[in-house]
Amino acid sequence: MVSCDLFTKLDAIAKWVKQSLLPFGGIQLVLCGDFFQLPPVPDRNWPKSMPLFAFQSDAWKQAVAHTIQLTKVFRQSEEGFVSMLNSLRRGKVPNCYSLLANCFTERLEQDRLAHTILYPLKVDVSRENHTHLNALNEDDHEFFATDTGDPKYLTQLQKNCTAEDVIKLRTGAQVILLKSMTVEGGHVRLVNGSRGVVTDFDEEDYPVVDFEDATGVNIQPTTFSMEVSGKTVATRTQIPLALAWALSIHKSQGMSIDKVYLDLSRVFEYGQAYVALSRARTLAGLKLAPFHPSVIKAHPHVVQFYESLEICE
Repeated sequence: MVSCDLFTKLDAIAKWVKQSLLPFGGIQLVLCGDFFQLPPVPDRNWPKSMPLFAFQSDAWKQAVAHTIQLTKVFRQSEEGFVSMLNSLRRGKVPNCYSLLANCFTERLEQDRLAHTILYPLKVDVSRENHTHLNALNEDDHEFFATDTGDPKYLTQLQKNCTAEDVIKLRTGAQVILLKSMTVEGGHVRLVNGSRGVVTDFDEEDYPVVDFEDATGVNIQPTTFSMEVSGKTVATRTQIPLALAWALSIHKSQGMSIDKVYLDLSRVFEYGQAYVALSRARTLAGLKLAPFHPSVIKAHPHVVQFYESLEICE
């Protein structure tokens, strides 16, 4: 998600701070990421003809001497599913596309912990969540975030934090955990992306949630922080939950979801379909609204970048 422009600016800042003309002022860099996933979001006025990705910058060419491609997949274990995702990642519709077609369904079965729906657009996510929440004949419980820190960093944290500034919940609400936590005396680890249902509210009005791996979990406020040079510069304290009947594909990045339903009909970005499909742990937990294979696409500059690495190898 680091753009060419930002990477170039970071290089210039590091050189100025270290008073050195070496790449990044001589600071050692370890860069991790996958350019096949969602690309950087450019400034509104950024010309389309200008380089977008960090690897397109002169700073990258000067600073990055060694590149290692990691190939072991941890989220999925089914060989066929992993192979298919590797093809989709590169924007190729694989021969095993029939595996995806078997997941097509126009409507979902209704159960206590329904599939989380991933949409490309936030407006669809908001509509889906509020429709389901309003259908619950229960009292509202609202939780307001407490934000602190340097204003110039706080604005960035507020924009990017997974926890909303105001969260409205009701008994019966389907939710997703936004921060990993250990429960039941340290024996159960709930990870970021664990799904559950609000079953009650405790004496302090905090939600009690039944997750798939643990029941009756009391959810207390936690702190989401932003650090610069090892120093905390902005924080948001909030209940680490979000409504999870639906999520945006952007918000789902990094999550592993056991039961997910994808509506890819309005995909608008390179890598967006791949990111959505790769949230599923298993084929059995994946359901899809029928879609045209053309939504599966990888940015041509990214494809070219990875092909050049393979040639070097």
